[in-house]
Amino acid sequence: IEPIATAIHAVQLANPKIAQDVVVVFGAGPIGLFVLQVLKNLNPFKIVVCEISSYRLGMAQKLGADIVINSRKYKLVEVIKQIYKLKENSTHCVDLVIECVGSAVTLKQALEVIKPAGRIILIGLGPKTPIDVTFLVQNQITIQGAFCYLHEFNQAIELVRTKKIKVDSIITHKFSLDNITQAFETQLNPELSLKVVVCPS
Repeated sequence: IEPIATAIHAVQLANPKIAQDVVVVFGAGPIGLFVLQVLKNLNPFKIVVCEISSYRLGMAQKLGADIVINSRKYKLVEVIKQIYKLKENSTHCVDLVIECVGSAVTLKQALEVIKPAGRIILIGLGPKTPIDVTFLVQNQITIQGAFCYLHEFNQAIELVRTKKIKVDSIITHKFSLDNITQAFETQLNPELSLKVVVCPS
């Protein structure tokens, strides 16, 4: 429930414009996949998910992403150009980016595709990153941090209760407390796991 509440909080801060926005989600870990599902419940959006793990991209596709991009193989800017048939120097066509990685690289990519007056929501925690303030000012870009949640637990519980958000496919492994080291090692492998749960008994 806690990561779903975090995803709901981020989407509410983003204030997506239903039936208008093109959304890019960076990261298809548990938070990114819950963000994807929260957005899908608001329908309709064109949702692009970027991730370096093929396994996690496959899950994003199953959960409703319109387009998935393996960032190891393809550049987001080039894919966006092809999808929207843009001219060579025009890539700024994304209304909303939700960054769930915490990477300087993905923030740079977000700024390469965000529209004038677009919104970037940062969930992922990462290193200090320089930003071109002039670009932000001239293009009226909004950057908003989203940390955890405020009052979204009840909404998260209701989405799970009504099966509007799928959780079973996100929990890929369960370990006993005695095997907690193996649990952490499994969680560190994005080609093998999504959400790893440690059960006390």
